[in-house]
Amino acid sequence: MHRKKVVLKKQFNEKKLELHSNDRIFACIRITGGIGDVVCITRWVAQLKHSFGEALVIDIFFVSPEIADFILEAAGVRNVFSDLIFRRVSPLYDICMLVNQFVTINWSYCKVEHICSINPGLLAFAAKVETSLMPYRKYIDLHPALDGLFADQAVKQNLNRKDFLSLMSGFDSPSPYLNIKLPDNGLLIKYGLIPKKYITIHDGWDKNFKLTDYNVRPTKSYPSKYFITIIELIKNAYPEIKIVQLGGNVGSNIMGVDINLRGKLNLDCSAFILKSSLCHIDTESGLVHLATSLGVKCVVIFGPTNYEFYAYERNQNIIPDICGNCMWVTDSWMEKCPIGYFSAKCTDSTKPEKVFKAVSKVLEEKV
Repeated sequence: MHRKKVVLKKQFNEKKLELHSNDRIFACIRITGGIGDVVCITRWVAQLKHSFGEALVIDIFFVSPEIADFILEAAGVRNVFSDLIFRRVSPLYDICMLVNQFVTINWSYCKVEHICSINPGLLAFAAKVETSLMPYRKYIDLHPALDGLFADQAVKQNLNRKDFLSLMSGFDSPSPYLNIKLPDNGLLIKYGLIPKKYITIHDGWDKNFKLTDYNVRPTKSYPSKYFITIIELIKNAYPEIKIVQLGGNVGSNIMGVDINLRGKLNLDCSAFILKSSLCHIDTESGLVHLATSLGVKCVVIFGPTNYEFYAYERNQNIIPDICGNCMWVTDSWMEKCPIGYFSAKCTDSTKPEKVFKAVSKVLEEKV
């Protein structure tokens, strides 16, 4: 790990980045979480850039910069680096932030005089954000262990994941859409796909979430046998529509799909396939946030996570018939049902027929 950090720091130095200017402020922002968090935070970063313009230069630090950079470019950031070197290089910047569900300013690294000489409004903004987040201090200090309670509290205040950071920062509620530039590379032709003549499906979860047993499907995941039934129902009703599986190396291959691209595409290429899809079927995952940002309607199967906090209004959001909203009730909530069932009753309670009905509702609007 130490050697990797040395290599990454060397690569950072080789870029010879400008980090001091008489007319610009350089900010470093570390993002934690998964791809869904990156999408939500990109909306906030875009608003930040819009507010302070070209005078504010932003570099992002994330656990997997190679898969997130194409999303963050939509917000006008300069570079995306590995978060392994964040602590080493953050003192070089004028202002340093940690952003996830919340925003935390590292005031010890803040170059107050320099910022005041260019735009003191940035300091006022940072102070205002921290003040607005004071009622959530216990959730910030214990993140992510109290994320479930935080989501419940936010919902009581009519706030959701998409809007929370923006409204706490004094911004308007952001558009769900992002102007993400995507590679073509002839992908649709390569796989014999016609825009708006196929749907996408995903069985997976955040691979960076630490599980003690990687042979166990997380409580957020939908039963594999149910996915197979959904495919059968769709093919019987809509034989002309192809079904494409997307995703990384977690999850499983879904029997019956027409084209299985699981583990075969980079995220930006998967996003290109997503963008031309009629509909995306998934559990509450990063691909749902990405698809929604691209204007694709999703059918989302909720389980342990708070649907009122994480759902997008334009999607077909399927609420569990039993239980639900138990994330972070225990530290092992992603691996074991908190009340002791062998499998997660919340996710299992949503039958394939209910999902198919939601898919049909989306398709009937477009086919």
